[in-house]
Amino acid sequence: MRKRSSVMLDKAVVLCWLAFLLLNIVTEYITRFVGGVGVIVANYVFMVYFLLAYGKITRKKIAMLPLFLFLFIYVIEYQFVWQSREIYTSFNVPFTLQVWHMISLVPMIISAVQVVTRSDEEMITWIRRCLWIMIAVVSIASIGILVVNPEAIRLSAAYRGDFYPLVADYAVIYGMVILLPYFFASFGENKHYRWLRGLIIALMMVCVFMAAFTIAIVGMVLGIGCYLFLNLKNATLRNVFLVAFIVFLVFFIQSGLYEMALLELADLIPNDNISTRIYETVYYMQSGEEGQTTGRFDLYREAWGLIVKHPIIGNFPWNPHTKITGHSTNLDLISSCGLIVFALYLKFIWNIVKYHLKYSVSQSEKNAVVASLIVFLFVSTFNPIWASPVIMVLFILGGLSVYRPMLTQAESGASVKKEAKLYVRRR
Repeated sequence: MRKRSSVMLDKAVVLCWLAFLLLNIVTEYITRFVGGVGVIVANYVFMVYFLLAYGKITRKKIAMLPLFLFLFIYVIEYQFVWQSREIYTSFNVPFTLQVWHMISLVPMIISAVQVVTRSDEEMITWIRRCLWIMIAVVSIASIGILVVNPEAIRLSAAYRGDFYPLVADYAVIYGMVILLPYFFASFGENKHYRWLRGLIIALMMVCVFMAAFTIAIVGMVLGIGCYLFLNLKNATLRNVFLVAFIVFLVFFIQSGLYEMALLELADLIPNDNISTRIYETVYYMQSGEEGQTTGRFDLYREAWGLIVKHPIIGNFPWNPHTKITGHSTNLDLISSCGLIVFALYLKFIWNIVKYHLKYSVSQSEKNAVVASLIVFLFVSTFNPIWASPVIMVLFILGGLSVYRPMLTQAESGASVKKEAKLYVRRR
């Protein structure tokens, strides 16, 4: 049995780590007083603690080898092969910007994996509570600020505008989108505080909508829709619904009704940012001409053209001066390094998903894992996410909402002995 002091220290560290991830005041003040390097140092301090001191292994590990193999090839190609790169210099060392992003992303991934695999039931409960409370605080603060300044989060994503304490940033908004299927699954766990969980879910949805990131809103609808669809218990009904939806979608697009529907939707939405994006998207579909917000469609087409050109090993080995779009993690990775490297990355993602599926308690919770994966792949296909590590961290942590830890043999034996001693004492 672990000492109570060790458990309390773990809880304190996890609380600080989650605050570091979700509450912008933490990184803001670290940056102000120490500089950006302080944030990176904090990342590695947390990683070392989670590797060496946190909890104990209660289940099988998540296989990390695919990630490390992927990173090895990725860093070589982006740092030493690619020539049309943007350089970020730190301590007189020139890093390719994408490699620099990995310096922050990798320790966060390792920390998240350690938290998932080394947390017992008490710690999982603690993490859940911290997540719910912090997400609620951030959602309330963000909604309050967005009512006054609707552009607050969008400007912060572009590194412009004022700093607002506790307001969700770009990464937290997309992290919420990925977490929502898990929160929906948790809503039906038991009747205690169900109203409060429902309120927090509603606050998250309002916050995502008001932040006005179009891909985040579509991802939110996609995640909730996939979760509800997968929860249909009747397989025949589910198949009928899927076929009917596909037929309707094809008819909807082929007939041109989607343009009319999108324009009507744009008229109904009070948020100018969202309605403008819808208008410009319809105009782009009709004319092929870019608006202020539809330029990324051409970038996606360019990335796809590069993929078709050299799909297996990517374009960097053939042409080191290849330019990537910078607007899609998945498309840029395939177009630059090829499907082989992308497969290593996907294998690591699948290891996480398989792990969460294994320890999910009910079918509803397994459905949440699948829905969250779909949202994660959608978001990382239409947005860059590695510069915002919180997105991937919340994807890894999300599964803690839907399963309980399994005791190791040693813990199970200790538990039996404890129960036997208590029984003897009572007699």
